[in-house]
Amino acid sequence: MKMFVVLLLISVFASTPGFAHNDSPMAGDALFAQLFKTLMLPGLVFDADETLEFYWSATSGDVDHYSVVLVVNGVEHPERFDTALLPTKEFPYAVPYIAQVGDVHRIKVQAVDAEGNTGPMSALSSPVLRIPNTSVSRKPEAVTE
Repeated sequence: MKMFVVLLLISVFASTPGFAHNDSPMAGDALFAQLFKTLMLPGLVFDADETLEFYWSATSGDVDHYSVVLVVNGVEHPERFDTALLPTKEFPYAVPYIAQVGDVHRIKVQAVDAEGNTGPMSALSSPVLRIPNTSVSRKPEAVTE
């Protein structure tokens, strides 16, 4: 089943406008290897839109806000994002960042109190793989008489 998913994703990524194309036989092998490695990430989630949404559990103590660190393909984004709200599954936190197709995104969260004291940094979230939006709108069939 996973092999089918890998082949399907290669097909989808290869047909995505703007996705790097290379006619070298090794390019296909490298793409396959990278996608296979990505698909083996524990807890991998697929997201087909540009908006990354996360939620987490509250920490103990008086929290003024949360500092959010975005990690893209294993590298921390240089900017930290803050939110005063505790996101929930129904109302998740949308990271102010446009996710790119093929990138793996994670976050780490740290609670901050009103005096600026910080709690421990959370573990990394589950990985989120940005995939192309493949929905196609179809026009109704023409009626001929």
